[in-house]
Amino acid sequence: MNRCVLALEEVVLRLGPNWRVSPFGSAANGFGTKFSDLDATCYELPPEEGKEPEQPQQPAAEVLSERLAPLLREHPEFTMAQEVLHARVPILKLCFEGKLEVDLSCHNTLPLQNTKLLKACLFMSLHVAFNGHAPPHHESSLQGALFGRGTPMPISLARRAFWG
Repeated sequence: MNRCVLALEEVVLRLGPNWRVSPFGSAANGFGTKFSDLDATCYELPPEEGKEPEQPQQPAAEVLSERLAPLLREHPEFTMAQEVLHARVPILKLCFEGKLEVDLSCHNTLPLQNTKLLKACLFMSLHVAFNGHAPPHHESSLQGALFGRGTPMPISLARRAFWG
């Protein structure tokens, strides 16, 4: 899966230096199985504060069909299974190395927050299961990434998610 994300990053960077790709869903949050597909989205970083965007954001379906699909078709590790461009969230259905199914969307960054939250809940659940208590705040680098340094992690959120 890591090789696939690296290959996607290589392709997406050909759109420009501010383009990124991020996995989300079960494969990225720790709840995936060996049968899980990889969900990922590509997006352009916002311009620096005070700067205007160079051009308006191109619709996701156009980025996928006109810019990314040709690049992915020429990449030796990817095969194009289907272009689903008229859905609420347009995607390219790909296959990586003939094994891993990949659903690639564009400008679809909301699922990234949910993935971070579920990953944090899994981390908390495992820590409590193995240690009998929640981690002190300074032990959790994930806490810092999700909630900011010095901000207490809402442990009650993790407890509600796993123990009702």
